[in-house]
Amino acid sequence: MTNFLNRNLKIITIINTVFVSANSLWIMFLPYFFKSVHLSGFMIGVIYGFSGLANALGRFFGGRLSTVVGIKYDIMIGYLMFSLWPIMFLTSYYIYGVVIGSFGTGLVVPAKSMFVVEQTNKRRGFTYMFVQRFLPSLFPALLLPVGAYLYYKNLFYVSLILGSLGIVSTIPLLFKLNTKERKKNSKRILRSKIFVFPRIIFILPFIFLVIAYSLDSFSSSVFSWYIPLFLNIKGYGVLFYGVFSSLTTITIAFGSLFSGYLVDKLNPYRSLILLWIILSIIVFIFALANNIDIILITYLIWNTIDMIDTVAGPILIHDWFIKEKRTLAYGYFSGFIRIAGISGLFVSGLIVSISLTLPFLLKGIFNIVGAILIFIIYKFKRHYF
Repeated sequence: MTNFLNRNLKIITIINTVFVSANSLWIMFLPYFFKSVHLSGFMIGVIYGFSGLANALGRFFGGRLSTVVGIKYDIMIGYLMFSLWPIMFLTSYYIYGVVIGSFGTGLVVPAKSMFVVEQTNKRRGFTYMFVQRFLPSLFPALLLPVGAYLYYKNLFYVSLILGSLGIVSTIPLLFKLNTKERKKNSKRILRSKIFVFPRIIFILPFIFLVIAYSLDSFSSSVFSWYIPLFLNIKGYGVLFYGVFSSLTTITIAFGSLFSGYLVDKLNPYRSLILLWIILSIIVFIFALANNIDIILITYLIWNTIDMIDTVAGPILIHDWFIKEKRTLAYGYFSGFIRIAGISGLFVSGLIVSISLTLPFLLKGIFNIVGAILIFIIYKFKRHYF
C-alpha cells in the first residue's frame, strides 16, 4: 500500500478488491446465463429492473441505517445479504437473489462512499478512486478470462460458489475498521420515517445534480446488460467478451486514477462538464462503428473517462453538507439515481428492439444535457450558498 492511505483506507481497499474480484467470476456473464435459460430481452430487462429497485431502496435505507448500527456493521449486513445472490442463482431463485443481493449492496454505498472521502485529507479525488476503483479493478482483470472459461466449460456454478465465499471472506476485515462512532439513540432514529425526504436535499444545486446524474444513470442502464449481446450480434462470442472485459477492467483501473487526478486538478464541476461532452462524442462513434479496432479503442476510451461521475458526486455531496448529514444526503442522492436507472432497465428491452444503436445514442445525448446542468450549477453556485 502507499503512504497516502491511512489504516482505515487500506482496509477498505482490501475489502473492495476482494469483493469485486469475487464478483468478476460470475456477475459479468449473467446475460449469457439468462439467454441460456431462454429468457427474452424483455424479461432480462425486468430482472435487472428489480435489481435496480432493490438497490435504490437499499441506498435510501442505508443512509439512515449506518447512523443506527455504525459504518462497519452497515457494510457487514449489506455484504452478507449480497453473498446470498450467487447461491440463490444455483437454486433457480433468480428474482429473490436479485432483490436480496442488490438491496444489500445498496445498504453499503452511502456509508462507505462518505467514509472514504472523510478519511482523505489531500488529493481527495485521486485517493477516492485509488481505494474504490483502481486496485479493486486490477485483480478482476485477471479473473474475468477465468470466469469466461468456466462459463464456456459449463462450470458457471463453480464461479457462483467462489463468488459467494469470496464476499463472506471480507467480513472479518470490517471489525478492524476504526470508525470512532458515538453511540446513537437507535430507538429514536428507527422510529423516524426512513423514506420522508429531509429538507436538506431540496436545495437547487442538489436537485440539478440529481437530474444530471439520473440522465446518465438512465442511459447507462439501458445497455448495462446489452454490451455482450451487442458484440455477439457483430460476430464476437463469449471468449472474446472475456478478453474484451479484461482489457476494459484494466482500462477502468487506470482511468479511475486519471479521473481522480482531473477532479483534484480542475475541480469536480469542470471535470464533469469536460469529460461528459467528450464521452458523448466517443459513444456516438462506438455505436456507429463496424470495425473491431474502432469498437475496441472507443470503448476503452469510453471506460477511461466514464469514471468521472463516480468520484465527482461524493466529493460534491461531502462539500455541500455538514458531517452529520452527509451519509443521509448521499443515500438519497444515490437512491434517486438508481431509481432513474431502474426506468432504463425496465424499458431497455423495448429500446434495444427499436434500434441496435439507440441505447448508445441516448447515452451521448443525455450526457450533453447533464454537462449543461453541471455548468449551470458551477456558473451560479455563488447565488446558492
